[in-house]
Amino acid sequence: MVWTKVEEKAVIDAGKFQERKFWPTVGASIPWGELARFTAVGLANTGIDLVVFYLLMALVPPFFNPWVAGAESVAGWMAGTAVGHRLHSRLTFQRALPLWGYYPVALLGMAVQGAVTALLTANFGQWGAMVGKPAGIIMASGLTYLGYRWLALRRSCSLYQTENAGSNLEGFSSKA
Repeated sequence: MVWTKVEEKAVIDAGKFQERKFWPTVGASIPWGELARFTAVGLANTGIDLVVFYLLMALVPPFFNPWVAGAESVAGWMAGTAVGHRLHSRLTFQRALPLWGYYPVALLGMAVQGAVTALLTANFGQWGAMVGKPAGIIMASGLTYLGYRWLALRRSCSLYQTENAGSNLEGFSSKA
């Protein structure tokens, strides 16, 4: 894999020294497997988020109140994010993402999607909320991928580093 020297981090992986870089060069190999796993986990999180959001919208319609739509959006986000940390750590990046970094990045993504939802609800009512939520999710996805990837590359502990790697990974086990 070809990478530039914009961002690099020494990582100990299986007892060997490796250099990990953040930004690929033009024409470099894109981490397609990682992007596919991020997308799959993101779709699961988004499914949970949307089910909770639309269920709450059916129970308490926001009409033209952006605060109600925003609160419903936050509730959906909280449900999806609770699952997201574990799945992104285990499946997408295969290393424990630190909670101190994961949740601020997730909060930034939630703020983007909540703001888009509230803005469109205030201007277009319930239909604006129904369009604003997916639009906000799409905008936040790119932002959170870059943030989570940066966190993963800064971590020095891989889930598959040693036999007892799971001892410091908040309940993860290194054995499948």
